[in-house]
Amino acid sequence: MRCSDIEVAKSLSDCISSRHPVKWCDAFLGSENVTSACMSLECTSSSVLTWFQDHYGSDITSVRCSDDPTPWTLGSIIAWIVMFMILCVPIFVYLAQGSLKSDSSLLAFSLKRNIKYLFAVNVSRDEGEHFQLLEALRVLSLLWIVWGHMQILLPGFQNEEVAVKEVINSYSYFASAYFVSVGTFFWISGFLGARSVSRQMCRYKCNVLTKMLLIAFHRFVRISPVYLTVMLFAWTVVPRIGSGPGWNQYSRLLTGSIGFECQPHLIENVFFISNYTGNNFCLPWTWYLAVDFQLYLTLPLFHLAFESSFFKGVALSISCITTSLLLVMTSDSYVGAHTRMTPFILGLLVSWYLKKEPLSKEDACEKVHQKPSILLIEIHSDANNSTTLTNIQNVENTNFDEAKSSSDTSNTEEVLSERRSFFSFENRFLRWACYIFGTMCLFIVVDTYKLVALKATRNASISDSELLAWRLCREFVWGIGVTLVVGPFVAGHGGWLSRLMSQSFWSPFGKLTYTTYLIHPIVIVVYRCQYPVEWFSWRSYFSCFILLTLVSVTSAVGFFISVERPADQLL
Repeated sequence: MRCSDIEVAKSLSDCISSRHPVKWCDAFLGSENVTSACMSLECTSSSVLTWFQDHYGSDITSVRCSDDPTPWTLGSIIAWIVMFMILCVPIFVYLAQGSLKSDSSLLAFSLKRNIKYLFAVNVSRDEGEHFQLLEALRVLSLLWIVWGHMQILLPGFQNEEVAVKEVINSYSYFASAYFVSVGTFFWISGFLGARSVSRQMCRYKCNVLTKMLLIAFHRFVRISPVYLTVMLFAWTVVPRIGSGPGWNQYSRLLTGSIGFECQPHLIENVFFISNYTGNNFCLPWTWYLAVDFQLYLTLPLFHLAFESSFFKGVALSISCITTSLLLVMTSDSYVGAHTRMTPFILGLLVSWYLKKEPLSKEDACEKVHQKPSILLIEIHSDANNSTTLTNIQNVENTNFDEAKSSSDTSNTEEVLSERRSFFSFENRFLRWACYIFGTMCLFIVVDTYKLVALKATRNASISDSELLAWRLCREFVWGIGVTLVVGPFVAGHGGWLSRLMSQSFWSPFGKLTYTTYLIHPIVIVVYRCQYPVEWFSWRSYFSCFILLTLVSVTSAVGFFISVERPADQLL
């Protein structure tokens, strides 16, 4: 295909699937992209500009093709230096580890220690093994999101219409409803965040306002380093590794409408307020971080309410959920914390509901600083005066000296009963009612999405009532479903499924979910532009899913051991 044989492709998909060496070129009138064409790689920038001016008028001022090099700026040069330093520190520590002192801060970057931590199984003494299943829930939700984001690949197939129909048909539309799983992440964040903030509120010895500021700062420092590093990676490395006819168009999916250079909006992105300042995200999918951070800042207020009275906390939670649903009904905002808070609040409600009600603030905080948990063993003597273990229970926050002297059954039962939660789900009928009704809620949400999505693909009009039903299902019904299904599991029930989801192999992947979430869209888009799939089939689609997931997780390991874990240790 010579430059003189240029023909305008019908679509970007046609250009990508071309068997000739081609590139996709955009023509600009000032800063406005007025038209595009599929060009031969033999064409120079000047010949492409001349061709556009001959066919679309001399007003065309500039062109940009997918093989044009990304220009270097001062910001990108500085970012490259920072990325290089981040990469070199772990290598330096690895080489000089023998000469470093045991208390050196540089050991936070030790590759050996961080890899060992990644594959270690840590069960928090105040949570117990049944909380480990939340790691599995995180992993499964993330896999659902990765599968859904793979819809970016659909326009690259030659049979694009068939691909879209297959993904949103009667047996696979569940996969395309992936974005409701974000509500599951919010639920987990509310559940675990409530427990974490309760410990922090007791640990800090200062006034309430200072405690809230310290909690906000701790959260900010916890999630920012790897987020900013991935952002630097998207600015510096990604623009220079992509190629192919669709690179210009699909690379914009990484940075939305503001391009790779998002310096004007950097401050609002760094401080997680972009969702309320025009949605100018440097990385569009990081809207979740902004919403989650803002919701996390409300947890100290809920802690104060629940600490004062459990019913005051419930009243505050119901008021916030009602207000959020009213706002969803009037003006929906997909990236607003005020419209996404319902699953988060339901999660913290379950967290407080499963906690022992403290007798006083002093008693509750005193338990945070007591000695580690011990195993209380109920011992009985049989007819031959030999002892058998009849019950082993992990009892946390129990005074060691007091427990040591409590060896009879009555004392043991007294300690165990103190630890019982408000709602123990001991009633089997109640548990199964929760499972069934919760599962129905989840499928109602997916079915509602199917109704809306199928109408959208057929260009049919969607009524206001259908749109309102979808909004309410996305927030409230999904949150209720997750609460009813997961609630009995985190309370210690669930049988074989709970044991399966509490296995240790989930732990390393659970630790990588945050970084994998940040990196996987970059991997998908780079693959989409470099290796377009020519013909859709479920076999090829599923193979792409496995490949992209493995590459994303592998990339996340690098960011975890070099950035996320060291930053966490240095706090």
